[in-house]
Amino acid sequence: MTQLYQLAYESTLFEVNLPYKPGLVDPLDNGSHIDMDVSTFIASSNALLSHFKEYETIGRTASLNNMFCLLRHQGQIAEKDMFSATNQINTHKGLNFMMAIVLAACSYCEEHKLQFEDIQSIIKIITKDILSDFEQLKNHELLSHGEKLYINHQIKGIRHEAYTGFDLVFKKLLPLFQNNPSEMAFYLILLTSMSELEDTTILHRSNQSGLHYVQDYSKNVLEHIKKFPDTLISRLLTMNDDFKQKNISPGGSADYLALTHFLCHAQRFF
Repeated sequence: MTQLYQLAYESTLFEVNLPYKPGLVDPLDNGSHIDMDVSTFIASSNALLSHFKEYETIGRTASLNNMFCLLRHQGQIAEKDMFSATNQINTHKGLNFMMAIVLAACSYCEEHKLQFEDIQSIIKIITKDILSDFEQLKNHELLSHGEKLYINHQIKGIRHEAYTGFDLVFKKLLPLFQNNPSEMAFYLILLTSMSELEDTTILHRSNQSGLHYVQDYSKNVLEHIKKFPDTLISRLLTMNDDFKQKNISPGGSADYLALTHFLCHAQRFF
């Protein structure tokens, strides 16, 4: 029987192997990236597999009050292994963070005979103190891209997403698959995330106007394919050419795609 941590691993591979993702690495195109390809993501996924297993174990064995501290420690080790496997290329830093929390919350709920619908509330308990990180930034010598965005623009990024229990996933992205369990649903998930997420990967590579451009463009494509679903692939290809020209990569939405894929299939454990 597949374990939750194995499903998390499969979801990272699903994301990179889904073709036609605009600006992102897939088997047909490296998108806006010249320093990575599918093999880079496979190496990264392989490096994270054993850590996914540890996240699941922590979820099954730790108390909720102590869980985030344990996950953070394990996540830092995982991140080092990821960078070692990819020659210091950041493939899954954000997804590693998100998957640690969500995987632990899922395994906690399964272990304690809770329902799938309880997962989001457990995530919120695990991450209830996460925003206190921002109070400590003035003491940090080395800042991540996300931390710099907070200092310069008060953008809370992935920490705030975790603090909300990944509201976008549970309220908008998961229902897209539940209402239409098909590969088409995952393109809708990606585009919906691109239309709404305050994607720090885009902000790092572009700026606020670049983020708004992606959000507006994605909304327009979503509206178009609702009327003309057969045009989806051609629209994605056009968007990919445009994003490559503008050096745009919606990496945060790629992480949300993998995370949503995991949760879509984790439902069978409950």
